[in-house]
Amino acid sequence: HSISEQDIEAVTRVLRSDALTRGDETRTFEEEFADYVGARYAVACSSGTAALWMALYAAGGNSSQRWMLPAVTFVATRNATRAFGPNHRICDVDPDTGLLADYGVSRRGIPVLYAGQAMAESFAVNVYDACHALGSLYPDGGRVGSHNSPATCFSFHPAKTITTGEGGMVVTDDEFYAEELRRLRDNGIVRPGVPDAEPWQYDNSSYGLNFHMSDIAAALGRSQLKRINETLERRRALAREYRGCLPGLAKPVIQSVDRNA
Repeated sequence: HSISEQDIEAVTRVLRSDALTRGDETRTFEEEFADYVGARYAVACSSGTAALWMALYAAGGNSSQRWMLPAVTFVATRNATRAFGPNHRICDVDPDTGLLADYGVSRRGIPVLYAGQAMAESFAVNVYDACHALGSLYPDGGRVGSHNSPATCFSFHPAKTITTGEGGMVVTDDEFYAEELRRLRDNGIVRPGVPDAEPWQYDNSSYGLNFHMSDIAAALGRSQLKRINETLERRRALAREYRGCLPGLAKPVIQSVDRNA
């Protein structure tokens, strides 16, 4: 990760404000992030793992239908499905890319965009694990996050493209799906939505957990997003340098399909 003076100033500004969480900073970060990736809605949360859990639950992850996920991934991808029971299957990957192979359009898939690579849709229902792929492009030129069927998940862990310390985001083009994501990160709470309602009034007829992102984290994310192009170029330059150091007979572990790599 790389922290600038502007990042520190952004966080300090929130620390001196009246709201440390669930305020305007997080809502603005969601709007700016959605605009960057080309999605209609973005819902911030506490981690990339939380993003995956919320996205899978909202997509019916607690049903008996299995989700296909690649063997090459971090344990969070599998754990997000294990929360709903043993309804997942770990699959082989393409040996040249490390990406999930196509197991038929009739099944649900969790493609992991490993090492920032992007892949076309392969399943009837996809929840993309794009924790590595913020800023990458699909083969058709669209930015990762602009194809949502129904959702794409990102992580802001310090090892990722931009960081909020810990944090995640789910993007979608479906208004009702976005509303469900917001309920899931807020303990299933539904506000009355009427002008004369008291601030403490709410309904709890649905399920959810506390997966909120703080305004402190969102301020750091907003600041980092402003210089994402610089960060992406640095990361890609390092990847090219590593590939250039491989011996002539060595095969790169990943044959990148990211158009920008």
